[in-house]
Amino acid sequence: MVIDLLAVNSISAGSTEKKIIWTKNNTAKSCGFHGNDLSSVQIPKDLCLKKCEETFECTHFTWTKHYSGTCWMKKGLVSKNDAFQTNDSTTMCGLTNDCRSGSTSSSIRWNRSDWAQGCGFRENDLSNVQIPKEHCLKK
Repeated sequence: MVIDLLAVNSISAGSTEKKIIWTKNNTAKSCGFHGNDLSSVQIPKDLCLKKCEETFECTHFTWTKHYSGTCWMKKGLVSKNDAFQTNDSTTMCGLTNDCRSGSTSSSIRWNRSDWAQGCGFRENDLSNVQIPKEHCLKK
């Protein structure tokens, strides 16, 4: 199986340099993200990215074998550079496709020309309500 590589993060650990190797779908093995916990769910590793993309406010995730497989969904602005290397080859981390908010190489990807994920506007709020993203345009 050939893996398309998009980016590599270098993390120095003493005299040894470790690398996080990112795949085409913005996931990597042996890595995680600290903090910004949103929620968690016990699911297989291969469903974690999809679950994060379907979850309101989820922008990135860490999957571990805790409780036979837990997807730790997270929120907030992050980039691949925020990921940390682990020694556990069963862990996985990733970012949603529209969430590369902290990355200097990313741009906002507008859907239907009137909305995008992983971005926001500062100040001037008219109101605030927590609803699934699919219902936001209807408000």
